[in-house]
Amino acid sequence: MTARVAATYSRAAAVVGVDRDGMAVQRLTAGPLAQLTAQAVKTMQAAGHANIAIVTRRTADADLLVPDLMHHDVDAQPILNEQARYTGGVVILPVHLAKGLEFNAAIVCGADAAMYDPATEFETRLLYVSLSRGVHALAVVTDAELHPLLDANAEQGACDGT
Repeated sequence: MTARVAATYSRAAAVVGVDRDGMAVQRLTAGPLAQLTAQAVKTMQAAGHANIAIVTRRTADADLLVPDLMHHDVDAQPILNEQARYTGGVVILPVHLAKGLEFNAAIVCGADAAMYDPATEFETRLLYVSLSRGVHALAVVTDAELHPLLDANAEQGACDGT
């Protein structure tokens, strides 16, 4: 999935995905965002993942989601600026602070065209950063339709790693 996104803006060479061990990508749509995100967190925790990142497009999105997740019994540590430090467990942070970090699992919250404009290369690059934070598990979550690059039907027959 990430290779497919990167291929839309990489001009240097062909992008080749790397298959990673772990569960299949979860695609959760058409429900309350906090509920879908909490469902993804609980599925990842049940699979044994302890270090989980919930990646949002903007800082405000992360800040607003923290109390909503608490209503679904998910305690996510917010990282909303460069001074905050990750201490393990479930964390929620905007994509610009997630770049360069890796977690056992990641959830891209708001994985749709409204958050990541498919017509803008910068937004596609941010989507790639969001998608590539989880080493063993990935979930894409939206209360709308998934971003066009994340459609499961478009991936059938393609081996482009997660």
